[in-house]
Amino acid sequence: MRTSLSAAGVILAVCAGAASASAATLPNLPRTIVHSGNGGQTLVSGYNSIDTATLNCRNPTGCRLLTFSMVALTTNDGEDQICTFVDGVLAGQCPVQGRVPTGGASEVTGTGQATAIITRGPHTIETRVYVTTNTTLGSWQANYLRYALVSAPK
Repeated sequence: MRTSLSAAGVILAVCAGAASASAATLPNLPRTIVHSGNGGQTLVSGYNSIDTATLNCRNPTGCRLLTFSMVALTTNDGEDQICTFVDGVLAGQCPVQGRVPTGGASEVTGTGQATAIITRGPHTIETRVYVTTNTTLGSWQANYLRYALVSAPK
C-alpha cells in the first residue's frame, strides 16, 4: 500500500488521538479541486474554455498552483494545445500537442500541466483548449492543486 506524505501526516494525527489538529502540526496539505466532463460541445478555431475554478490563497506569502489536465478530442486534422490561465493570463507554457489526425482513431487524448505562484486572495483558474480547426470535445479532466508557500519565492 502506498501512502503519500500528506496522507501519512493526516493518518498519524488521527492515530495519535489528537482531538483537533492545527494547521501548524500538519504537513502543507494542498487544496485540491477536480473537475471532469464528457464533452460533446464543438470547439471552434482559437481558445475554448472548458473549465473554470476559483482558488483562494490564504497564505500571506502566496501559494503555488499546480494544474494537470487531460483532454480528448475527435479527429479534426488540426493542432491542439491544453493551456492554463490564472486571472486571464497564461500560466506556464502551452505547447502544441501535435496534429490530431483525420480518420482512423475516434479520439485523441492529450495532457497538459502548469505551475504558477499566486498572491494571497481569490484567483480564477481556467483550462482552455486551443485548436486550429473546429473539433468536438471528448471526455476531459482538470485538476487544480494549491499549496501554501513556506517562504516567499526568490
